[in-house]
Amino acid sequence: KSVVGSVYFSTDPANPDTDGDLLLDGFEYYHQLDPLDPSDSTEDGEGGGLDNLREPAFLTDPWNPDTDADGLEDGAEVDVFASDPLDSDTDDDGLTDGDEVNTHQTDPTLPDSDGGGVPDGIEVEEGTDPLNSLDDAADVALVVEGGTQTATLVQARLHALGGSLWLPAAPT
Repeated sequence: KSVVGSVYFSTDPANPDTDGDLLLDGFEYYHQLDPLDPSDSTEDGEGGGLDNLREPAFLTDPWNPDTDADGLEDGAEVDVFASDPLDSDTDDDGLTDGDEVNTHQTDPTLPDSDGGGVPDGIEVEEGTDPLNSLDDAADVALVVEGGTQTATLVQARLHALGGSLWLPAAPT
């Protein structure tokens, strides 16, 4: 017999899925589901968009609608945006997946949604538009015209992308 809360279940020790619902008895027991009720595999107890049968496939918590607490429910991450429901910043651009979708309308799977060469998080931090690649090029043009402050900003952006920038020494 196994115990879930204060309820006892008689599962079959020779069968890892006593109720035949494709959820292992251990998973059902651990997550306080009923290992003798095959209908619980199609339930979405927390309303996060993934039924109990899909939760183990993505390692998400069947009692938490947003396992990574990024502002996007697990089902939306998997079925709509193709982002990682276990990583709050799937593309590592400095914005949570929820902020990308709900606030900035950027792509949570692309670090640079506008393709301009500057990650979305840096664009938001600097006040440029992460959906307009033309403002990325403007910063680079300012470096060519001179200006240590802008050069430092571009160096910081390139460093965030894993690169570096070498500027010619100022004439003496």
